[in-house]
Amino acid sequence: MRISHQPAISDTDRKVNAVLHLETPTGEMVTIAQWSLSVLIWPEEGPKCPQTGTLSVPFQGVDVRFPVRLERAHETNEVLLKGLSGRQRETLALFYRALLSGKMASSSDVITSLDTPVDLVPMEETTSEATTTKLIGKFRVFRVALNIVTYLVLAAFIIGVIGNNILTNLDRIDIQHGRVLAPITELPVPRNGYVESVRANIGETVQAGTTLVQVIDPIYASELKKAEAELRAAEATLEVFLGAKSQLFELETEPALLVKLAGVARIFQDFSDSRDFDDIRRRWINLRDRDPVAAEAFDPLKLTHKLVASHIDIARLEVSKRQAELEGRLALVRSTQIIAQQQGTIREVLVQKGQFLSSGDLAVKMERQEARLTMGWVSERFAETIYIGMPATIGFNEAGESKRVKGTVVDVMAGDHPERPGEFGIIVTIQPSGLELAELRASLRIGAPVNLEAERQVYSRLKAWFASWMQTDV
Repeated sequence: MRISHQPAISDTDRKVNAVLHLETPTGEMVTIAQWSLSVLIWPEEGPKCPQTGTLSVPFQGVDVRFPVRLERAHETNEVLLKGLSGRQRETLALFYRALLSGKMASSSDVITSLDTPVDLVPMEETTSEATTTKLIGKFRVFRVALNIVTYLVLAAFIIGVIGNNILTNLDRIDIQHGRVLAPITELPVPRNGYVESVRANIGETVQAGTTLVQVIDPIYASELKKAEAELRAAEATLEVFLGAKSQLFELETEPALLVKLAGVARIFQDFSDSRDFDDIRRRWINLRDRDPVAAEAFDPLKLTHKLVASHIDIARLEVSKRQAELEGRLALVRSTQIIAQQQGTIREVLVQKGQFLSSGDLAVKMERQEARLTMGWVSERFAETIYIGMPATIGFNEAGESKRVKGTVVDVMAGDHPERPGEFGIIVTIQPSGLELAELRASLRIGAPVNLEAERQVYSRLKAWFASWMQTDV
């Protein structure tokens, strides 16, 4: 290696001719032939000087590399080394002194230079810190007072929250697993049959007596058709007899005797043997002139009137019988229909047209026109505390807004824990108050979760006791 010395100048500006290598951020390797501890001489044929790079210092065949920041001097080839750390300066200075002295640096010196702390931080207090300390001292009393006030406010807040929770727990019973229930009536199929039509629509409000699903029992339907046919036949027979009666009334005014007798004979023969009529007619003709009174008993027109009237009476009895039978068949057919027993709103329709249903199959669920209820569960340890008529509060969320309404405990009974079957407790039913039916249905959806609390009325009792005590003293 060739080493040359320049005229005496300051130690940091003395340049030596020794090869260093600088790797640019783009990966190009630049050979620095002349340098000092503060300046690198950039080769004229080299690439554009970057702002950063990695400098390699040779040591016994091994390069010691560290990053450097570069700043090129104005209109010269000198590149200033900026921001070298203590360790970097020590390593570069060791190589620099070795070049100037002509002695090779030992391994221990290189290791020592690499272990040199990067920055030496002064331990004494700085001027800014001293100023800050003085300012803090001036406001120390204010800060202490502020801290005391803050702690007192926090303590009061915490005590208030804890105290309020304690008083709330003393005054209220938290009812778990609260949910909304609707007064639902389930309408099953009374008898086997096919669904002929479904008249119920979900969400529709129906009146009592409305047919919701028409179910046809094939046996009942067949018997009904038979009864209808028999009634029609009986009514047709009665109409024939009534028509004959009308014809007889018309024949009474017929002046021609032969025409009258021929008409009466035709009608008589429809209801009796024609030989009987011929015998009656002969007797009537023989007695008509000799004994008009006796002839009246054999008057063909009157006898035919009586005959037709008797048949009419029998036909009317038959029609009445068939009508009664038809009504019985209709009652049987109607007994298979699913009919609303009271006013309500259809919530579910579980059947469809043409479907075969067995007796007892559920067909329709209808919500009665009654207030919705809420139900929850509490431990059996409240058996001596909670009671029917106890005031309660129902909390729920409506469109992102928390709401609470008053209610009353309407039922208390033993029951399983909703999440742990076999563990018994108390099922509590609470009815909301102060809301119309439409408002209840809009706010309390079926199955929606609610927060239920029964009120022990500790505050009210204490207030009443205090008022009573004051009156006693007065």
